[in-house]
Amino acid sequence: MASVEAMTPSYANALVMTLLDRVPLEQLKVSCQFTNRNAHVVNAMNTAANRYLSGIRLSSQMVTA
Repeated sequence: MASVEAMTPSYANALVMTLLDRVPLEQLKVSCQFTNRNAHVVNAMNTAANRYLSGIRLSSQMVTA
């Protein structure tokens, strides 16, 4: 296991959006656990999740209305 102390917003965005594109949110909540995240990493990941859930996608993903 590794400890991530900092995460750029662009990396968090790509990581979270890729996960949510491949795995339904409810399954992700059950099968994926992020631990030891500092406030900066939590905020970056939550922002990315909120962007995805509002319909924003990566350029490689299908756009939703």
